[in-house]
Amino acid sequence: MLPKDATARKQIPVFSGLLKYFPRALAAVAHLSFKGNEQHNPGEPLHWAKEKSKDHQDALLRHMLDELHDPNNPEHATAAAWRALAHLETVLEGLRMNYEEKKPDPKQDLRREIVEARQLSFAEQVTEGISAHEALARKNAW
Repeated sequence: MLPKDATARKQIPVFSGLLKYFPRALAAVAHLSFKGNEQHNPGEPLHWAKEKSKDHQDALLRHMLDELHDPNNPEHATAAAWRALAHLETVLEGLRMNYEEKKPDPKQDLRREIVEARQLSFAEQVTEGISAHEALARKNAW
């Protein structure tokens, strides 16, 4: 997941650039993950059952709307943050699907074929330490 090159690794400061920036928010999201696992996977070890909920963008916005009507309840912001992270993770994994039709999105299949043909996904490019601009330029070159 992270690059092997030391210089590139230093450009992904997970502790100092994420955990130290947002300790309370990340703890709240981790607690929500625990509570969600208890609700959706009772008795099972903590894990993300990705097949059980795939409408991250819609759910994210629903939670943000809930926060407008209940601004003093941090649960809405926590749930929105969890959904934003879930969406980003699935995008980076290349798992975005057209869930309404319960079948792969043809555009995503084409993108996946291009990535496989090049043997280097966008996420891998980023974790190899090249800039997002350079990764997008490479992606668009295909």
